[in-house]
Amino acid sequence: SQRTGGDQYLWFAMGYDSKDYQKSFGIDASGHAFAQLNAKVKVTGSKVLEVDEWYHVAMNLNKQTGLSIYVDGTLDKSLESIDNIQMDFPFVASSVKILDALGTFDDFRIYSGLLSKLHISSVYQCGRRTSCAQLARATPQSRRVYCIVPNYNTEKMSSGFTPPCVAGLYYNGAAIDLQLSPTQKGVLFSFRDTALDELSYEILRRPNDAITGPLGNYKAVVMIDSALDYCATTFSSLTFFDDEAIKLPGKTWEYAIKTKFKGVTKISDPRSFVTPFYAMFEGKVVAGKSGVPVPNVRVCTRLLRGSQSSSSLIDRDASDINLAAYMNAWHSEQEDPNKRSSAYKVTDQDISSYSELEGGEWFNVTLSLFSKIDRVNVCSVEEKVELDVRVLDYSDPKDEGDLGAPCILEENYADGYPILFNIGSSICRTYDCRGTKVDSYLGKVVTVKSVSSSSQKYHVSEIQVMGVDVDCPYTSFSDEDGNYEIDVLDLSGQTMRKAYIGTVAFKTDVFDEIDTLMVNATGNKNPESFLIALSLDEDLLKKNWETYGNVMSDADALCYRSKYSDIKKAYGDDLEKIKSHYDKHGSWEGRSYHGCNPTAELGSAIVPRMGADYEIEWKTGISFNSVPYP
Repeated sequence: SQRTGGDQYLWFAMGYDSKDYQKSFGIDASGHAFAQLNAKVKVTGSKVLEVDEWYHVAMNLNKQTGLSIYVDGTLDKSLESIDNIQMDFPFVASSVKILDALGTFDDFRIYSGLLSKLHISSVYQCGRRTSCAQLARATPQSRRVYCIVPNYNTEKMSSGFTPPCVAGLYYNGAAIDLQLSPTQKGVLFSFRDTALDELSYEILRRPNDAITGPLGNYKAVVMIDSALDYCATTFSSLTFFDDEAIKLPGKTWEYAIKTKFKGVTKISDPRSFVTPFYAMFEGKVVAGKSGVPVPNVRVCTRLLRGSQSSSSLIDRDASDINLAAYMNAWHSEQEDPNKRSSAYKVTDQDISSYSELEGGEWFNVTLSLFSKIDRVNVCSVEEKVELDVRVLDYSDPKDEGDLGAPCILEENYADGYPILFNIGSSICRTYDCRGTKVDSYLGKVVTVKSVSSSSQKYHVSEIQVMGVDVDCPYTSFSDEDGNYEIDVLDLSGQTMRKAYIGTVAFKTDVFDEIDTLMVNATGNKNPESFLIALSLDEDLLKKNWETYGNVMSDADALCYRSKYSDIKKAYGDDLEKIKSHYDKHGSWEGRSYHGCNPTAELGSAIVPRMGADYEIEWKTGISFNSVPYP
């Protein structure tokens, strides 16, 4: 920390009356830790904290031990007699500051309940390691770690000594591991006992406010008039439940278990519970106005903020991410332990590891959510692979890697070879997941199957499924009669009792490409008259030409300029702009760079016959086969 002219606060809270409700903990100008209960009650420590040194400081405030200050795990100053009336704020603090001091901080904690001297000391002794900070979130308190630490009278323990430790349960007779499960009929309970001689149990409940905390005393809502055999036995039953707490969504409760013994009782650590919104959504999927039921259709349902809410299920502006990262991967050859146990490597984000795939075998990658899938990248050690990549909406038990919508291997338009790229030492290729009328597939399962000969082995290092998640929190499939049921369970506690539901059905059939014989012309028959109509995609044609057709040389550009006075006037001797004009405009306007007088315009230069010449001939119908690109 640094010294300043005034108090520096590690924690500060002011109530509605700054004189009576001002609590703080910090370092004063002289380097002493202080703790303040209100404007009149303040405790200042005796130890001076030096600049540029690490210290563990703690303030402890409760009705039993009063107000205390600890430095490096040791009690520095305390005030046991305090006014308990001013212990808590009557309302929410109007001003709060945390770590509002000049210095470096590590592992800041605020505890509720009673904190013992041993606990504070153990936090300091553990040190500033990350593992020590994580112990702050270890629950429940019934867990303990016991360590054997020798204490020598004359010898010192070596600095590298690690005490042997063991984890175990701390049994004090109170129930542990209280779990609460919401159902339509009520809140179900499960817990474990830590005693051998208990007589019975009570399920306790009381209202709990998010701001002020628990309200009033516990009320017994369930009586269990029997004991559990042995120790640490788990109790879980459908017979005992609390039906009142499930009625109002958003209501907050605090539960505890009272264990009864002869002449004494033990109450467990409390557990908070927020009543969820629970509903059953039912419907039927039919084909248009026909009323014919449609089976195996995914139905997505979600809660809406209002009756007119129309936000999209898919964020079209979201960037694609690898949905398969660290997802479950399954190898079809389950009888081979090496293949079965190495399947995870295709989604482990480690490009140096791989799993083997032989002919007829396949990987099954299951995503965490229903998703919009744009493409699948498959990386392998080998350059040439024969794979069948498909997307399914669900894991079909009949699937052998050949069901679902097929993804198409990306190929170079010029030569028809796959477009490859490298990730590390692996060679990757992309499979576009699109159909004739859909630009992406919706699904949750991706299969990658080897369609090579059975003797061919591939070493697949990574499978990347690129896309975005679909906002489909509650989902189901229609049955053979088209009916579906969806459980809607919102645990946020913020849904209104009467909420609006939005639903949509998804089903897209994408069929494999089929080569169909359209014309069979042979020399054995006289040709028949027939008409062939070609539908050309002009946008794609232009895109291909922009990619592969810009082959003008400087001589071509000079010829082009000599034929058109407007080009010469506009661009002069800038040959690059002349080439660009022909590429973007001139070729589509029917202009060409043929028929120049090489002697007059270019001297001894020879105008080569390049791809652009063929493009002109193709447009005029002279030589269709000479233009391979469009």
